[in-house]
Amino acid sequence: MTNFISLAIATVSNWIFPPRRTERLVSLVEMNDILSLPRSIDIDNTTCALFSYKDARVSALIWEIKYHKNMRAIEAVAPLLADIILEEYAERSLFENWSQCLLVPVPSSKNKVKKRGYSHTELIAQAVAKNLPKSIVYSPNVLKKVTETLEQNKLPNRALRLKNLVNSQEVIGSLPEGAVVILLDDVTTTGATLLESRRALIAEGVKNIIAFTIAH
Repeated sequence: MTNFISLAIATVSNWIFPPRRTERLVSLVEMNDILSLPRSIDIDNTTCALFSYKDARVSALIWEIKYHKNMRAIEAVAPLLADIILEEYAERSLFENWSQCLLVPVPSSKNKVKKRGYSHTELIAQAVAKNLPKSIVYSPNVLKKVTETLEQNKLPNRALRLKNLVNSQEVIGSLPEGAVVILLDDVTTTGATLLESRRALIAEGVKNIIAFTIAH
């Protein structure tokens, strides 16, 4: 009886408030299906991405996370992001000193956080951090967006996207000596945002930076 009532309530709710197209796509992707989403090709040795953004289900996941705070989507991808981070961590720590390792979300602008009520990159990083060892320290207050910029997806080419973001981020306070930074973002296309994050970190003496995203 309880299941029938729950189903009836859900049916009426969906009729009155029909789900978004992207929400429907995400709801149709079972947790086991996440593993079968098309993987991204390797970008370079400084940036790793899980999935191909060209797939409609992947772009729906990103849209739901970024604009609708869809925790189901975040919790689905977080363990997979953690897995590829741990693979790199295990391999690189054999040859480099990763004793001071920080998990840093790429910062959102103050206006966007105020408008949405949250930073989607921080939500992703929080979920990923739960699946990582304590030796990788979640550090949301390392990078700050200091200037408001145009939406990157509204700019037609990489040159304009790079110019749009110049000097838009800065490091807050001091970092541990020899710190390794793991950058985390939702998606990378031209790489302009991550390049600006790296510029800000390198300016403060960080030499070892690797970035991870959900999609490319």
